Amino acid sequence: MASFRYQYRRCGVEGGSSTFVGRDATTASTQGASLTVAGGNSTNDVGGGSLGLYGGTGGDTGNGGYLEISGGNGGATSGNGGATGIYGGYASTDGNGGDLTLSAGGGAGTAGNGGNVYIIGGAVTGTGAPGYVSIQSELAVGNNNSAGIVSSLGDYDLILQTGNTTTGNITIVDGANGNIQINPNGTGRLVTSASSYRSRSSCRKSSARSSSITTPPSVGKSVATP
Repeated sequence: MASFRYQYRRCGVEGGSSTFVGRDATTASTQGASLTVAGGNSTNDVGGGSLGLYGGTGGDTGNGGYLEISGGNGGATSGNGGATGIYGGYASTDGNGGDLTLSAGGGAGTAGNGGNVYIIGGAVTGTGAPGYVSIQSELAVGNNNSAGIVSSLGDYDLILQTGNTTTGNITIVDGANGNIQINPNGTGRLVTSASSYRSRSSCRKSSARSSSITTPPSVGKSVATP
């Protein structure tokens, strides 16, 4: 596999852009060439070289340039879009894996707001299901210095539920005087421990057939309405 190395070069023209791409395929049975950008490896006990990817700094009142990392588009007929992977470095022997930090820019001055980080599943234009964001390990919220907060984006309810299409949920209703609704599915119960019971006296039914707990149940009990 052929390769090349740049030590330091500026490319492109002012007002234009610079593009590095793998070579296009020239036959119907081959893929386009891959393009890899990496920090240099080291030997012995010396650390490897870093790799920095940055948008350019804006001048005076100009905005900074953006940084886009994207998988390739699918073919015009039925091709899938290319996957994009961003990883912390893998460890060898008994070492720890490298951290991966996604951090927006900090605000400046006395009133500047910090930037946001958006992770968005892919949108669809037809009848297909939109993409989702999958977090495949334990999720820790907060900065290790104050309470962690999970909230909806904007003035909307926050719903906690399983991935099954048949599921109960916990809904925090948006707005002033909003309820926190615990909605078991079917004959499910609100259980505080392994034992459960039915109690007519501890619940009050409204005309809308929803139930609200007016007397706290005993510890180790559950509340269910017939």
